[in-house]
Amino acid sequence: MRKNLFYAFLHMLGRFILWAFFRLEKSGRENIPLKGGVILASNHASFLDPILVASASPRQLYFLARESLFRGFFFPLLIKSLNAIPFPRSAPSPRTFRKVSELLKKGAAILLFPEGTRSRNGRIAEGRPGVAMLSFLTRTPVVPTLIQGSFQALPPGKKMISPVKIRVIFGEPIYPEGEATRENYRKFTHLIMERIRSLG
Repeated sequence: MRKNLFYAFLHMLGRFILWAFFRLEKSGRENIPLKGGVILASNHASFLDPILVASASPRQLYFLARESLFRGFFFPLLIKSLNAIPFPRSAPSPRTFRKVSELLKKGAAILLFPEGTRSRNGRIAEGRPGVAMLSFLTRTPVVPTLIQGSFQALPPGKKMISPVKIRVIFGEPIYPEGEATRENYRKFTHLIMERIRSLG
């Protein structure tokens, strides 16, 4: 995939800011394939999570953002330049699914949250099958990713950010095996969530 220079600039700036504010620590970066399509599947507890994972990742990432964030001019322009992909608030649409699939087949790295929404209590919930489906249909590896500390920094409902220690941990990639069936989606989703939890 072609590099986004504006993304690269903000990535460099963001790494400094996040280190200064959160003493952001990252580990397992070597587990992210440097070429080819890959899904980073992360737990989700805060609005900060996409920024934190993007800053810790050695690759430029694409991520999903609610369609409501694309209204207006300046902010939509900003998040589009940071590789955001719009999706309806209720759930990703078939159009979004196709867009993400196409990007993966072209060799993009995409950040997805299998839980589908932010945790209300900081604990990791069960995953939904969307990540597993994309992995099977595009034959793309999944890198389990754990964020520690973002719930304490900015949990749902809180407006002020607390400067707490945050870690982003990337696990070894896992690959889809077998046919693309509902049962295999279910098993792979369970495996992804177990691997995310085990990183802690």
